[in-house]
Amino acid sequence: MSVVPNSLWDIPTLRHVYLHNIGFSPPPPARSVRLQPKELQSFVLYLDPVGTDLRCHDMMIFLGQLNQLTTLFLSMHPDIPAEVINIFANMPDLVDISLSQFDVLDKLPAEFPQSVRRLVLHADVIKQDPMPILEKLPCLVVLELSGYEGQTMCSSAQGFPRLQELALQSFSTEEWRMEEGAMPKLFHLTLWQWEKMSKLPVGLLHLPSLGHLQLSFMPHISEDDNTLNELRRKGCEVYILI
Repeated sequence: MSVVPNSLWDIPTLRHVYLHNIGFSPPPPARSVRLQPKELQSFVLYLDPVGTDLRCHDMMIFLGQLNQLTTLFLSMHPDIPAEVINIFANMPDLVDISLSQFDVLDKLPAEFPQSVRRLVLHADVIKQDPMPILEKLPCLVVLELSGYEGQTMCSSAQGFPRLQELALQSFSTEEWRMEEGAMPKLFHLTLWQWEKMSKLPVGLLHLPSLGHLQLSFMPHISEDDNTLNELRRKGCEVYILI
């Protein structure tokens, strides 16, 4: 099968859909609102490349019907339409979100599902600091993020109360301000391609659970970094990949 038939969405017991490099075009709006997939729990879509028949408006309406989703994976090359970032207000049960990748995101939406435990979000550019929004997610355990272009980033006290794994890639951040009390359960931190950061944030020393730090392609962070050496002294495993 090279094209997804619209009849797929008429299956009343449909709960999980996985589509990989197959012709996908969302049904037109008049049909989309009458379809059955309102009880769909998992929707995984990989498109490389995105076909010319992918109608963004129709796709937004289609995704908006999937209000019982717990898992949403979208991977599109070259880019996911930027409007997709705003679909979550009607998906209160989402637990696992993976979006790869956007071109430019001005900012993240204020209404992420409060139930989300894992969030993977890749963009070429994120203009506004994503932390003030994401750190309020009470159940978030794993966060993978790329593309923030701001010079400063802030993590507030009591932010990310359950976060255990954090991976941040291709950030332009020079200063990461971290209040004491932020990320109390963070164990595994990966920083990759932070080409403008010249020293690690002192706030890392206040993370009580940090046990593993991996630094990759960070040319201005050396073995002599004070925070790095203090972390090692406290028992944190530090790996540097050049």
